[in-house]
Amino acid sequence: MNRSRSLSRALGLRAQPPALSPLPASVLRAPLVALIHGPEALTTVSTSVAQHLGARDVLLTDSGTSALRLAMWGATRGGRLGSVALPAYCCYDVASAAIGASVKVQLFDIDPLTLSADLRSLETCLSRGASAVVVAHLYGLPADMATVRSLVRSAGAILIEDAAQAVGAQIGGRPAGAWGDVAVLSFGRGKGVTGGGGGALAAINEHGEAIIAHARDQALPGEFGLGRWPGMVGQFVLGRPSLYGLPLRIPFLRLGETRYRAPHAPRQMATLPAVVVGWTWRLQAEEVTVRRRHALRLLEHVGGRLRAFTVVPEAVPSYLRLPVVAQPLVARAVADGSWRSLGLARGYPLALPALPALLDSLVPGQRKCPGARELAAALVTLPTHSLLVDRDLRDLEQWLSAASA
Repeated sequence: MNRSRSLSRALGLRAQPPALSPLPASVLRAPLVALIHGPEALTTVSTSVAQHLGARDVLLTDSGTSALRLAMWGATRGGRLGSVALPAYCCYDVASAAIGASVKVQLFDIDPLTLSADLRSLETCLSRGASAVVVAHLYGLPADMATVRSLVRSAGAILIEDAAQAVGAQIGGRPAGAWGDVAVLSFGRGKGVTGGGGGALAAINEHGEAIIAHARDQALPGEFGLGRWPGMVGQFVLGRPSLYGLPLRIPFLRLGETRYRAPHAPRQMATLPAVVVGWTWRLQAEEVTVRRRHALRLLEHVGGRLRAFTVVPEAVPSYLRLPVVAQPLVARAVADGSWRSLGLARGYPLALPALPALLDSLVPGQRKCPGARELAAALVTLPTHSLLVDRDLRDLEQWLSAASA
C-alpha cells in the first residue's frame, strides 16, 4: 500500500476528494439489478426516507434541486400565494430551484458565527410577506431549527427544510429534515448518500402533504437512468485519493468549481439511481461517524487567523465537510487551486444577492446581507471523509497550523 501511495504521488495522481459518498463495488452491475428489481428499489428508497424523517408522504425526484423547486411551487402555488425567503449564502442550486418555480424571492442574511439564519433578517422577510421560508443546513452543520420554526409558524408561513447536505445530522435528538413542513434531500455525487443523482421531497405534516399533492403532477415520469451509470462507475474507480488527481486535471470536468446551473423540468426519480441509493443509504451511518471523528480532530488545530463555526444548541453536525473562516488571502489561495490536492475547497464564492441569474426574481428593496458577503469572501472547507488516513490528517493539521499563524 505504501508503494502504491508513493507511485501515485510521484505521478501526481494522488489527491483528496473534497467530499465522499461511499459507493459499493456492486455499482458495476447496477443496470442489471435495475432491470430486475427497479420498482422494488423505488419503494425501498421511499420507505427509507419516510422512516428516517417520520414523513407522511415522499415524492422521489431526479435531483434535490427538482425536489426543492417542487416544494417552492407547491408552497406558493406557483408564486400566487407570495414570495419565498431564501438564505443569502447557500448552494446556487437553491436559486435555480426558485427561478424554475417562478417565485419571487426575498433573501435573509446568514449569521457568520453559526451558519444559521440571521433571525432579525428572517423576521424582516416574514414581515414583508414571505409565505414560505427555505432553511439550509450547510456542510452538515445544523441550523437553529427550533427558533426558526417558531418564527415561521408565528407568521403563518411554510417551512421548507433543505437537508441536502445534512443526512446524519441531528437537532434536539431529531434528524435534520424532520423540523419543517417539508424536507428536501439530495442524492448527488457529494451529498453522503448517492445514486449518481436523485432527490426526495418528504411531507413531515399535513401542510407538507398538501404541498406534495399540489406538486406531484408537476414532475414528469421517471426514466431508467442509464445515463447516470458511467458517472457512478467513474466515481467508484477514480474517486479515491490514489487516482483523484487524474480527473482533477481534466479541464472540461470542472471539478471543484461552483457553477450556476439553469433549471430544467423536474422528473420523478429514475430506476437505476434508486437502486444505488438503496445500497448507499445503508453505508451513511458509519461514514457519518468517521466524518465526525475526523472533524473533531481537525478542529483542535483551528485558531489564530482561522475561525471555526459555533454549533447551535442541541445540534450534532454530520460534517459533510469541515467549514472554517479564513483570511481572504488564504481563501483566494485555496480558490486558485494551490491546495486542491489536500481536498481543500473554497465555499460558494458569491452570495446570492450578487448572483446575476437571480436578480430578476428578487423582490425590490432587498437589504444588504453582510454576513453572507463575509462568508463568500472567506469560507474554506476541509475534507472529513473516511478515505483520509493518518498521514492525510496530519497534512491537513499542518495546513491549519500554517494558515492560523
